[in-house]
Amino acid sequence: MEQQLDWPVPYEKEKLTNLSKILSLLNNFERSKTEEDQISQLADDDNESDNAMEDVGLEVDEGSTEPDAKKMKVNSNSSVNQSLSLEELCDEFKKQLAANGNLNPVLADLDQHQDFKFKDFTECLTKGVAVDDFNRLIQCSKNFFIIEDQLFRLLLTLLALLVEEKDIKPCSAAEGVALLLSSYPQRKSILVTSVFNMHQGGDILDSILELNVLNKSELRDALLFSLQTKQLPANYFQILEKLMDHMYPDVLQDNELVMTVFSFLTDAPESAKCLKTAKFTVKILSRIDELDAAAFSSLQAFVMTNKTFLKRKMESLLKNFTDT
Repeated sequence: MEQQLDWPVPYEKEKLTNLSKILSLLNNFERSKTEEDQISQLADDDNESDNAMEDVGLEVDEGSTEPDAKKMKVNSNSSVNQSLSLEELCDEFKKQLAANGNLNPVLADLDQHQDFKFKDFTECLTKGVAVDDFNRLIQCSKNFFIIEDQLFRLLLTLLALLVEEKDIKPCSAAEGVALLLSSYPQRKSILVTSVFNMHQGGDILDSILELNVLNKSELRDALLFSLQTKQLPANYFQILEKLMDHMYPDVLQDNELVMTVFSFLTDAPESAKCLKTAKFTVKILSRIDELDAAAFSSLQAFVMTNKTFLKRKMESLLKNFTDT
């Protein structure tokens, strides 16, 4: 026969003399359990973080027991390696170039190594590259899209250097630029501006215009961008006149462009004494029918600073317009 257990009789309230101490101990116990749970959760999170870093190609150095001393190392598939020397960086670039590979990692290395002077890198690089590497550089940029603007500008600088150092023919350079224009349509203004500053930039521009890969609106945007950011070369006038002639007669109704052009010319060194610039101004003034206040003010400021014998001619043409 099973023995039945008697449930304990409730303890009399009057005998609970240490109830406050018991409650205090229970509270401490609960607090300790909460802290243990938190520590356990942190450890789980840390493990998940380590796994995530491994998933993206990062190795965790487990040699240190201090959480703050945990080190991350970039493995061979990652994009940044701060330990590369200038020579190693050049070798890696040439390796990727030869394989039509991804240039993003090495360009990122170059961008992040503040101790490296870009001029030193390019001098080191161009000693070991050939004319064909210009086309390879274009192809790599098409195969692996370069997202960051800073890296894209580095690419354009390298292209310009190759054009000059390897004496790339203007038609060949234009064909390469045309390929980039089709791959990077959102960066057309930056691309065309880089052409302006290339060796034989005027001749390359002629070849690009012959290829008909840019319409007048895109050329206008590129010219405005280069004028507003003051990224035209020292021998800018050939480029400026060539584009203005190409956009004729639409340019005569474009007050914003006229204003920007003559604001640039007013600030440009030696333009006040340049006879070519003065003749260009006379040609524009004799063809324009109307000017808004901003364009008129810009032209007037340029004419006032002019120091050629054509100044009176320009002043006379300006009288045909009002600033209203």
